[in-house]
Amino acid sequence: MNWRYEQTALALCTLAFTGTMVARLVVSPLVPEITTQFGVTNGTVGLALSGMWLTYALAQFPSGVLGDRYGERRV
Repeated sequence: MNWRYEQTALALCTLAFTGTMVARLVVSPLVPEITTQFGVTNGTVGLALSGMWLTYALAQFPSGVLGDRYGERRV
């Protein structure tokens, strides 16, 4: 791999990670608006958010195993 490719791949991965993290974290400040718009309780929204984070956490282990098994590939 040449240096230019590595820089581009790193920049794209950083941008993708930042975008997905912002998308996950932006939900919490919106809980009051979500409860009003959809007519649900804070507990219901909290349960949904807990499910999202639990799924994310449980996916980390299999993702790591798959990454180790298949190794690095060109993006």
